Formats: sequence, structure tokens, C-alpha cells
Amino acid sequence: VESSGTLNEGIPVIAGLSFDHLVVNEKLPVQDDKIFNTILTITQYLMKNKLVPDKVFFGAENDITLHFGLVKVALGKDENLKLKIADAASILPSLKDQCGTLHMENYSSEKNSVTFQKEDPPQEPENSEESNNEDSSEDANSGEEGGTEGQDSSDEAAASSSEQGEE
Repeated sequence: VESSGTLNEGIPVIAGLSFDHLVVNEKLPVQDDKIFNTILTITQYLMKNKLVPDKVFFGAENDITLHFGLVKVALGKDENLKLKIADAASILPSLKDQCGTLHMENYSSEKNSVTFQKEDPPQEPENSEESNNEDSSEDANSGEEGGTEGQDSSDEAAASSSEQGEE
């Protein structure tokens, strides 16, 4: 595992690891060294299944979430990863134009059901329709803050909602 500020195409970002210092050419000082074996295992299974996520996220309890554009695959703990990733590879094409989380935390050969929790896609700030809505809200409220205050809190709610899915 290497720490870099540069994004390389075809190499997912590994996020969620905590360390207080970094020394070039030395192992990252993380709380649990087993995480490196988990990263290696995930990488091998992803390559075998021809999957390249944008990001591999480790939550506070080392729960694993893969990010593929607007679709997150919540794998949960480092259990049944080979099966989970292989089956995710067959499910992901059907979710191509969707936004949400594929829950595979409890997936195993005995428990082979998954759920997909749809989410609203993130809103782009430069959308002309949104600009028109903000203008009309400001006119209706006749105040400087009128149309933008509600917009900010809904953006925060969306951000918190997506963060909760990763933890």
C-alpha cells in the first residue's frame, strides 16, 4: 500500500485507514496490520472479476465498502470476500444507471440474498433548473437568505446520509 496524492487510472483509492505519520518506503503504521492482507485479498478478487472500483473504503470497524460511480457495494467484514465480490460482479451491470448501496454485509453461501437501497443522485450546483428555483424562492421570501438556506440543509442531509452508509 502506497500513500499518494496522485490518482492513477485503474487503481482504486483506499480510504478510511488511520495513521499518524508516514515514512517513505516503510509500512504504514495502522492499528491492525491484518488490514494489508485484506487489501491484498480484495485487490486479487477484484482483478479476477475484472472490477475496478473508484474507491475501497474501510469504516471505523473495518467494514468494507466498494465505490463504483454512484453505486456502493457494502461488503461488511472481511468474510466471504471471494463469494461477495464474484456475485457483486454479476449484479453490478444491472445497477449501471442507478444510485444507491448494494448491501452484501451478511451475504454467504447459506444466506445468498442481497438488497439494493436506492438513493437520490447528488445534485449538480450549476443546474439551470435549480437556479430558477432559487430565484423564485428568493422572490417569494423577499429576503437574501430565502431560497438558499433550505438548499444548504438538504445538501447537508444528503452528505450525512451518504456518510452514514459508509460507517
